[in-house]
Amino acid sequence: GDLLQISMPMGGLGAGCVGFNGVGGLQDFSIRNRPERTGTPDGHGFTQAAFALLRVGGDEPVTRLVEGPFPPEKIYQQGLKAQGLREGGHEGLPRFESCRFLGSYPFGRVDLKDPLIPLEVSIEAFNPFVPGDATASGLPCAILDYQFANPTSEPITFEFSYHLSHPVFPDGVGAKEAAPNRVIEDRGVLFSSTGDPRSEGFGSASVSVIGHSASVKGVWYRGGWFDGISALWREVSDGCFRPNDGQFQSGPTDRAGGSDMEGSSGRLGGSVLVRVELQPGETRTVPVVICWHFPNVALVQPAAEGESSSCCGDRPAAWHPWYTSIWKDAREVEAYVSEHYESLRTRTEGFRDALFASTVPAEVLDAVSANLGILKSPTVLRQANGNIWGWEGCFTDRGCCHGSCDHVWNY
Repeated sequence: GDLLQISMPMGGLGAGCVGFNGVGGLQDFSIRNRPERTGTPDGHGFTQAAFALLRVGGDEPVTRLVEGPFPPEKIYQQGLKAQGLREGGHEGLPRFESCRFLGSYPFGRVDLKDPLIPLEVSIEAFNPFVPGDATASGLPCAILDYQFANPTSEPITFEFSYHLSHPVFPDGVGAKEAAPNRVIEDRGVLFSSTGDPRSEGFGSASVSVIGHSASVKGVWYRGGWFDGISALWREVSDGCFRPNDGQFQSGPTDRAGGSDMEGSSGRLGGSVLVRVELQPGETRTVPVVICWHFPNVALVQPAAEGESSSCCGDRPAAWHPWYTSIWKDAREVEAYVSEHYESLRTRTEGFRDALFASTVPAEVLDAVSANLGILKSPTVLRQANGNIWGWEGCFTDRGCCHGSCDHVWNY
């Protein structure tokens, strides 16, 4: 029950966020300048897919989705999902047998166990949180450190891969405006759009690894429905991951009879894979970084009560997020995080350690640290000129009460 309720925000101050959940997965991709939570009635498409796979070699290789058991309550979302859960499309892949979540915000950690996996596996997730450093604390990114330890007396070889659907077009809808994905040499994939650069829907994103030379699949197989993820699972579990340069690949026709480029179900995802050999007693970390950059916000103060404010689409920009004054696209964000990763992590650990070294009661520390997460959530917005303002709170798809609501922010 407790794991079901966890979604730790990972994002920059006023930059949107991604939720790190209690079993080690990602949800609630609120990266497009508004909340986008998944606790909503079912539709007939997909949400963002973001997941890791681990294949441990040997005579009988074993492959697992690097997440704990799926919470059974989530399958039907407390009665909201009449067709069952249809989110990223990867949720039903074989998972680790058990997990536990440890929270010390701005870090969240999930430890995973499975009797068929001889490694000790954990995930430590964070977004840089450095008081007094607005640049470090304003990065539009989520960092996932996958840690692997070999407790056995024999070397262990494994393949670790990370997979992300196109963050601008996560379900494939509107993908005619997608630019061909670009490979970031030896470490990742850059996603972007070719639409009106003034519209809310325009943006870019990336997925990459730090400190490892990776094989890169610039684009997924472009089929229909679950084809893309099914093809990924077969490649990874069979040990035959196939890199490509990100140009669109042909797939079967969709159910409406169109080509995969015309259909709405083909998903323009990208993947990275690293191969590691661990000696007895050795520990290695594979940092995965997801970055985003959506430069246009059409959100304005409504002229009249009840007037609609904003929704991602084709409306022209009224203002720009603060991070656009530092980085021009997701590629620049990714390069900054890659270059400064060690410092960003060390300074964030320093803040965490100082906070939790306090002598105040544990309950107070838990309340203080957990509520700091609001600063990194869609509740807070920051404009390019540095102005910060916030909602009273957030619904699943929009903020509530305009204008840094006095009776909340003046507490």
